[in-house]
Amino acid sequence: MKSFVKIRTFVLTIAVVSAGSLFLTGCASSHQACVTPPPEKIAKSTELSGKAAADLNTLNAKGELSGNWKTNVDNTFTKLNDDNAVYYMLLEAIQCQKDKALANRMFNILEDEMKSRREMKARARSARGTSKLPPEVQAKRNETMAMLK
Repeated sequence: MKSFVKIRTFVLTIAVVSAGSLFLTGCASSHQACVTPPPEKIAKSTELSGKAAADLNTLNAKGELSGNWKTNVDNTFTKLNDDNAVYYMLLEAIQCQKDKALANRMFNILEDEMKSRREMKARARSARGTSKLPPEVQAKRNETMAMLK
């Protein structure tokens, strides 16, 4: 039964991402679908991650991703409620930007949000302190930082 649920979730995720990619390809040739759901070991819900990635790609295709970046960051964290998965996808969204100055501003806003979230969680579980990012998310962060230099 568990494997059926995993397979169904995987198929749904692929369908959502594929549909989003097809939609974006037809809509805007200058914007490509470059935000993908994070690897399964990062995301708590692959189905929700797939939907969030599709939403980010749609916003990018419409040119609305960076314009309301702070709002998009907040909305994505609220929808998914999975900090590591959201952080991973938003780092990919930053990598989609051709304007390096804009990408840097977007990165700084995202970093401020993540710092705030980590501090809030650290206060909530003061005995354990701040948790480290999963290796895949840390690698995506390092890749984004290298791109911005």
